[in-house]
Amino acid sequence: MTYRIFPIRKASAQQLAEIHQHCFSLGWSAQDFQIFFDNPLYDGFVIEENQFKIVGFIDLHVVVDEAEVYTLCVMNGHRRKGLGWSLLEALFIKAHQLGVQKLFLEVAEDNVSGRHLYEAFGFKKIGRRCGYYLLGDHGVTAIVYERILTDEG
Repeated sequence: MTYRIFPIRKASAQQLAEIHQHCFSLGWSAQDFQIFFDNPLYDGFVIEENQFKIVGFIDLHVVVDEAEVYTLCVMNGHRRKGLGWSLLEALFIKAHQLGVQKLFLEVAEDNVSGRHLYEAFGFKKIGRRCGYYLLGDHGVTAIVYERILTDEG
């Protein structure tokens, strides 16, 4: 299989929504993504299989020299192939080009593979948000991470 990374595109809003809904119990809609795209501070990347089918994405919101990673999604069947790592690398390069010095993100406490990926990428735990993610009748704690970007990216 061949995978390629491209800048995130407004025309992909429906595909992004389908992937997000597949990966998360309360996934965002295409309309949510359209609203994100209307914000000039929204950016990110998709990863496509065989040049046409989006199988994952990462997005962020930049404010001056800080940015929040909104989400990182990779479809089942494409996980554990380094795609999340590749998306993070692309995002770090872009963030560095934009002058971002700090990246933030939240990840569900029970998302062990996500937490391992972020920690391997140098993100440090800086907080917790109890009940942040709603799952049915209960909430799941979010772990808040921060990564300081250096001149080396």
